[in-house]
Amino acid sequence: NAQQKAARIRAELQAYEMQGAGKERVRIEDFSAKFVENPVCFGKSKSTVQKYRYATDMFSRWLKGSFAGIKYLDQLTEQHATAYQVWLRQKTDSTYYNQALGNVRLGLKVLVGEHNAFSKVKMVKAIAKYERQEFTKEELRIMFDAVKGDRDLDILFALALYTGARMSDCALMRRDNIDFEKGVISYTALKTKAHCEL
Repeated sequence: NAQQKAARIRAELQAYEMQGAGKERVRIEDFSAKFVENPVCFGKSKSTVQKYRYATDMFSRWLKGSFAGIKYLDQLTEQHATAYQVWLRQKTDSTYYNQALGNVRLGLKVLVGEHNAFSKVKMVKAIAKYERQEFTKEELRIMFDAVKGDRDLDILFALALYTGARMSDCALMRRDNIDFEKGVISYTALKTKAHCEL
């Protein structure tokens, strides 16, 4: 069909431009390694580089399984980008979808160039996170039964339950955090750095 022919011609032109610009063609199976070895990734944290590697590896595996005829990154078309978006959307939540798609898009931008099949890919709006729910009486009984006999864990669970503070904050609390005369517990939240008084 005419659209596929036009997409193939655009991909071939892009490959030709890359060769003229001195960029090497990157094979699909080398996507992850070439991306994380690129100077763009230097200075990034180990966890960020691992996320880049995971997202690009997952994309390469998907591509090999879905479009076995594609050998080089510069052969990708918008059709491939759309198909990957659909597949990824079915497999992940919106947060991971955006992260994985963003990492693949960045990798292609670095290795193929500004104008690649994924350059027009849109991220999705995050779906509202689940609402937190109170523990049921049965869940509370199970938790307290599990720590029965361990005074420290019993105190930690009770402190978290009755104050609503995060477990990490409760674990870091000391006697100095409690004003027994005023009946107030004060601390700085580990996650938000906000000063809290209960």
